[in-house]
Amino acid sequence: MFHHTILQFGNPCNVIKKRFNDELIEIMEKVKWWDRSIEEINNLIPILTSSDLEKVKEELSKLL
Repeated sequence: MFHHTILQFGNPCNVIKKRFNDELIEIMEKVKWWDRSIEEINNLIPILTSSDLEKVKEELSKLL
């Protein structure tokens, strides 16, 4: 299984770890930030690049 939120390595491919927890993955998939306008994406960059994943989850949830 290949998924953009999972770190995988090797041959055969092995899952190393998930980048985000399941709740954040679900929120990000619902928000679909990649389908938004360039202006909206630019406004989301500070949120999407934050290392505080609880804050990311909270801020993205407001967009739902």
